[in-house]
Amino acid sequence: MDLMTLKQFADEQGISYEAVRRAVKRHEDKLTGHVIENDGVRYLDEEAVRILKERRRESPIIVQTMDQGEEIRELRAQIESLRAQLMQAQNELLSGKDRIIALQDELKAGIEDKTKYQLLLTDHEEQRKKLREAEATIEEKQADLDSEKEMRQYLQRQNEEQGKQIEELRKEADSYEKSWFGFYRKK
Repeated sequence: MDLMTLKQFADEQGISYEAVRRAVKRHEDKLTGHVIENDGVRYLDEEAVRILKERRRESPIIVQTMDQGEEIRELRAQIESLRAQLMQAQNELLSGKDRIIALQDELKAGIEDKTKYQLLLTDHEEQRKKLREAEATIEEKQADLDSEKEMRQYLQRQNEEQGKQIEELRKEADSYEKSWFGFYRKK
């Protein structure tokens, strides 16, 4: 499918780009689906070119002559119309500028809020990190306490066993008495 820009069609037909643009707008209903816009450039497919050529043959351009006074009046009317459009566009531009300033202020406030949020988030992360470190320290201390508790239990069992051995040795020692000659004998 060959595509042609409006400018290429205008050059081929020997007419102005504006005339082609108006023709496309005037026959918009017949050209639906045949005018493709891509990145702001409008293209005509083969069917659109055929339709525009037929319409051009059916209604050729009629050149009218006007006297200079009438032409000057028309141009003055166009100038006044353009001035009114310019004033309206300037007013819209000013209101748009005010809206942009308001949006910029909202954006600044949003950025400040986001910055505060980021600071709070960073602070929260630091607090969580400290908490995790404290939890790790507590776990280490708990492990040390558990180890110390086990050691105490072990030493207590050793102490109890030694106490039993000492008690047995005392009983055995009590079962001996000293003889006349300084020796000990069993009772």
